[in-house]
Amino acid sequence: MNRPWLDDIRIGLAYYFFTSLIVVLGVMFGREFVKPPAQRTSYQAPKDFLGSFAQWDGQHYKSIVERGYFYDPERRSNVAFFPAYPMLGRLIVELTGLRTEAALLIVSHTFLAGAFILLRTYTRLRFPGAGPQMWDTTLLVFGVFPTTFFFRMTYTESMFVFLTIVALLGMERKWPLLLIALVCGLATATRPVGVALIPPFLLHLWQRADNWRSFAWQSVLLLPVSVWGLLAYMAYQNAVFGEPLAFARTQEQWYVGALADLPAKATSLLTLDPVVGVYDPASPRYWARHEFHGNPAVSLIFANGAYFCFMAITVLLAATFGWLNFTETHVAAWLIILPYFTRAHEMSMGAFGRFAGTIVPAYFGIGLIITLALPSAIRPLMALAAALLCTYSSLYASGFLLY
Repeated sequence: MNRPWLDDIRIGLAYYFFTSLIVVLGVMFGREFVKPPAQRTSYQAPKDFLGSFAQWDGQHYKSIVERGYFYDPERRSNVAFFPAYPMLGRLIVELTGLRTEAALLIVSHTFLAGAFILLRTYTRLRFPGAGPQMWDTTLLVFGVFPTTFFFRMTYTESMFVFLTIVALLGMERKWPLLLIALVCGLATATRPVGVALIPPFLLHLWQRADNWRSFAWQSVLLLPVSVWGLLAYMAYQNAVFGEPLAFARTQEQWYVGALADLPAKATSLLTLDPVVGVYDPASPRYWARHEFHGNPAVSLIFANGAYFCFMAITVLLAATFGWLNFTETHVAAWLIILPYFTRAHEMSMGAFGRFAGTIVPAYFGIGLIITLALPSAIRPLMALAAALLCTYSSLYASGFLLY
């Protein structure tokens, strides 16, 4: 009997294992052979192998699991980090007694393995004519895209990507609307950009509604459900800190650049200054002003904007060629628009390489482009991506700031 879902599980887990092995080997190499930077901040270098997977933002999730949330409007507060991921980590700690880093890695890798499986399922259903070569190429691209090394650390990206794929699959297969809304709601408790799933969900409601009255009633009933995670987090912050928007108000303390008034920020964003400035030696955003080393080949500060623009251009091309459907295009568009217009100016594209890795529909475009136009280039391209994936993992493990 033909059971394609068994192939999805088998092949998805194989790609998860072998691409994640690259990251593990990179971490081992970084701990043993890469000298930590002299410009360390207040973070202490990890004492053991497991701790190497929980640096920088991973330390904040560890703190939330072990000591809970705090909010101080005058300094950086960990309410900026959304609760779904650390809550699952805390649950595993309480059930098993494992140390926090291990519990958080279990959450990250469970969702990442699930994302590989469902990504193959989705591409198989959406692009049946493209065949296994495209389906598996998409998995490979997803596995070795350089900034997905974060997906193997104590970060929320793997959970968010899993939920994005589930939401896409639910809308593609026309699951019950309440179930899709619940999935979207959980995404809003995982990362702030989880709200990017809400406009596509509303458009999906419109497509399935019999008339405008049906759409209006369904929207009234399901819109609160589709943001239940964010609403619950706001209610918690209001009850504990007296400020339902504490997660948003503390963002100013996390920005690495100067704030600007609305007209100045709009001008900056529309002229692409956050991207261009990173490569302009005369700009205060210039990458070399903020990097521990002077090597652009291994600098995420240098590459963040390039990764984000690459994914945005891929989405644009795939949508133009008609490869992405209505829902995929809108999910990708909002995953691009929201981070750019809310954080690019203040962060000078910092962390945008990591954000780029979560734009799931872009992987469909890359898989199709490589399969249709560049089949002979797949090995060198994937080798280069894997080398960068390993390099970033090594730098992260040895204590370099990668944001």
